[in-house]
Amino acid sequence: MEILEYYYIFLKRKWIILFSFLGVSIITLIWLLTASPIYESKAKILMSDTSSTSPLGNLVEMSDLLSAGSFGKADPIANQIEIIKTRPIFKEVIKSLQFPDKDEMLINVDGFMNQVNISAIRNTNIIVIAYRNKDKNLAAAVANTIASVVVKNNREVNQ
Repeated sequence: MEILEYYYIFLKRKWIILFSFLGVSIITLIWLLTASPIYESKAKILMSDTSSTSPLGNLVEMSDLLSAGSFGKADPIANQIEIIKTRPIFKEVIKSLQFPDKDEMLINVDGFMNQVNISAIRNTNIIVIAYRNKDKNLAAAVANTIASVVVKNNREVNQ
């Protein structure tokens, strides 16, 4: 087929093409105008290594020998992430925020835990806590409160 034949096919079906384009454009415009924005807030926590130095100097510590068996060495960042994902941390966050859900009852802990994304940045000691919500102030408050609760919890444990 030559270009001229394509042109004739286009002219023959120009109304179908035009109405399809306009229909998709109108539907997209309606969706864009009615969609509510969702804000994501992130908080980052730097986890420092607070392991005590061995009184024997550079010799291997006993805990390193025990963990070097069949299990391998545990990743402290992965451990911290799993600790952050626990119910007591989220219960304390909900208690600190004192925010109700749509039915004016305190929010469900399990549902709240599923809305929070906790991950580690590869090859660093940084944990990222992310929360999405339609209210930008609530999104920021949740991420910051989780971070402050985790920092407070770690301070209490390490004292």
